[in-house]
Amino acid sequence: MGLFKKEGDLHYYPSGDKHVCSECFSEEHLKGFIESQGEPGRCDFCGNESSEYVLDFDDVLEYIRDRIYTEWGDPNDELVPFEDGEYIFPIKDSENCFVT
Repeated sequence: MGLFKKEGDLHYYPSGDKHVCSECFSEEHLKGFIESQGEPGRCDFCGNESSEYVLDFDDVLEYIRDRIYTEWGDPNDELVPFEDGEYIFPIKDSENCFVT
């Protein structure tokens, strides 16, 4: 599990009823999520007219956000010790939790 300082919630802007297909992702868990929840339709991102599985893009973003909160925790909630006003362990901000 990683630690990051939450500067509020991880926000995203609604996509406006856009759909994405499982082929737009290489990550197997995302592909599986779309395939388990999706239905046949047109992908608004790659343009595939006969995608076997498409899902509302906002549902995919919400799924990703929920997975982040499963793996990453606020250091204050995780009781991370600090010394001289600094956390003892490396902490990332929520804005750059994807950066290694």
